[in-house]
This record gives sequence, C-alpha cells and structure tokens, in this order.
Amino acid sequence: MPSKVAIAGSVAALLLLMATPAPRDRAHDLAKSASKVEPETCGDVQTFEDCHDNYPVGCSDSDNPRFDAYLNFLKNQMLSSDLQPVRSLSEHDFRKLDDSIPQSLTSRNHAAHANDLAELGEGNIYSLMGFLYYAMATGPETCNCKLSGSTNVDFHLGVGFDPDMAKKVAAGEHLDKSDLDQASVVVEMTPHYRGKFHPKWTIARLKQAVGKQVRVVGQLIIDNEHAVPSQDCGRSNADKNTCWRESAWELHPVVQFYVCKSDSPCGPNSANWQKLDDRL
Repeated sequence: MPSKVAIAGSVAALLLLMATPAPRDRAHDLAKSASKVEPETCGDVQTFEDCHDNYPVGCSDSDNPRFDAYLNFLKNQMLSSDLQPVRSLSEHDFRKLDDSIPQSLTSRNHAAHANDLAELGEGNIYSLMGFLYYAMATGPETCNCKLSGSTNVDFHLGVGFDPDMAKKVAAGEHLDKSDLDQASVVVEMTPHYRGKFHPKWTIARLKQAVGKQVRVVGQLIIDNEHAVPSQDCGRSNADKNTCWRESAWELHPVVQFYVCKSDSPCGPNSANWQKLDDRL
C-alpha cells in the first residue's frame, strides 16, 4: 500500500495539472494521465472544498470504489477562466461525434479509450451557441464526493438549437420534459469552478435566462455513463422511447457562459453577448 506521503504527492501532482492554464490543444496531455488515476474511498468530506482539495477524481463511500476515475478526472478539471475555444461546435458536430464513439466504450473504461477520444477532441476547449432550454442542480455524484445540496453539486443545463422551441420555453408554455431533454446537449457547471471563478452562477440566475440564446465555452468530454442507445438519442441505434439527451458528449466544465441581450439573434462576435455574472 502506498505511503501517505506518496499519496499526498500524487494528489498534489494531479491538482497542479488541473490548475495549470491549458494550451489551445490539451487533449493528448490529459490522455497521458488516464492510467494514473484511480477511484478513491471518501474520508471526512463536508463541503465541495474538502472534496476537490483532497480528491481530484472525487470519491465514493464504498470500500471498493468502482466508478470511472478518468471520467471524473476530466469533469473536475480546474481550467483558466479566460481560455479561448478551438472553434464552435454545431448540432451536426455533436451528431458526428456520437457516430465516432468507440464501440467498446463502457461506463467504466474511459481511460482505455483516452487516446482515441483525444483524437476526437476530448479535453480541448470548444464553444457552443444555442438556446437554454432548462437549468437544474443535479444530485450526489462520485465526482463531487457524493455530496448533496445545490452548493456542492453540478448544474445540469440543456442547450438546444430550435428557436421555435426556445420561444415556447421563454413564453412559459408547457412542453413535455422528454421533448426538451431529447433536443438538448448537456453542459455542466461544477461546484468548485463556480466557487472560485463564478459565485454569481446560480440556478436562480440561470432560470432567468431559460429560453434565451446562449453561448457556452467549456471542455469537451464524453460522459460514457450515458453513451448507450437507451440514453443517447444521437446514437444511430438509439431507443427513442427511453433516450433523454441529444448527445453523450458535453461541455464540462463550463468556463464561460453568455446570454444574448438582443431581441434578434446574436452572431458569434456580437457586442450583445452578456456574461451571466453581469445579468441582474
């Protein structure tokens, strides 16, 4: 069993990688860490600070944790807040990414496919323009040390591409949640990232932007827990009766979030993009 000093050194090294400003193309650098991360058992964890200062891949209360540590490692990256995206992703791009998912990818072997996924762009920073369909706080997850409460969990946001559906959402029309889910790409705001860089990113503030055009910047990852036909509507063999997301690919963590303050659509370089932090 490794000594406490060795474990502390490994944790420090991982935290350093996660805190280092990222270059434009960082995908393969992250993939090099895939074989080095392991699931951990939680000690005394009370807050998201306790969690993310001590468990770079999160943790479980199980004595034999079996969660996908590399997936959590990617989710928990602490990126510079001023990173610029490689490019913008379209709805069509997400469909192509879903078509490229390795057939042998399962909910627990992300690390085994790290290099292939890096070739697809996983770990690089991209942007996405669409419409905010919904915003919600998630429940306890191993990436956040199984903590609960809105301060300690990810914010799960659905971004869609249909302006007509967005108008209905903005007008408060009743829409079936499954219709919104199936038409949404998921982007996620993590608790420790919000706490350090964006304390004004709250569910209340996000809900005021529901139905509006948004621009999101974040790290591209595939949430392999959901990369199955029963959940991912973007798969060619998706089960349309049960799937609940347009793609298994996400922007996670989100590092920038803008809302269009114009009644007419904002272009990529419009002066009418407003930071979520600055909205009243």
